[in-house]
Amino acid sequence: MTTTTRNIIEELKRAATEQGAGEAVRTIAGPALETWMRALDGKDADPERLDDLATLMTARLSIRDAALIAAVEPKLDTATVIDMAARPHASNNKTLLTETLNAAFDDPHIRPDETRLARAVREACAMADRARKHGGPVAQPYALAAYLAWWDGDGKAATLAALAALDDDPETSLAIMVAAVAASGRYPAYLR
Repeated sequence: MTTTTRNIIEELKRAATEQGAGEAVRTIAGPALETWMRALDGKDADPERLDDLATLMTARLSIRDAALIAAVEPKLDTATVIDMAARPHASNNKTLLTETLNAAFDDPHIRPDETRLARAVREACAMADRARKHGGPVAQPYALAAYLAWWDGDGKAATLAALAALDDDPETSLAIMVAAVAASGRYPAYLR
């Protein structure tokens, strides 16, 4: 684990002790999620902030899930995405996450923004690749890439990213799920 990786995790822990977990996520992960949103919109994005995101999503899965939903649902604004990371158990956030993913999985009329999704897969893989190069955590960024590639209908890329995640952490549940659904040929409704 790199010094930078340790620093951001320690910063998150310290902020959680001082401010509470939700406010710590807003304060520490908020800028990284803002950068992620910029990248999804095709704007210049600071790679160091994205590297922070890779580390932070490993520390808190709600941060990974917020990054995932931001890629899948382009109508969400940055404040909502950050709130989803900070307050994942809030009723409105659980409902938004569940309903968005279920609708997109079940409704063939709901199509992703393919350009945004391709950017998200590239950025998630790039975050994981940089983390691997510097000895940081890679399972969650690769799991994110796997899910988004699966969502885009690229079973091969999804499987490769899922396997890379599982190679780092064999218990990465999102990667296990993606590997299983890709192997079974199940994809979102718009692809059926």
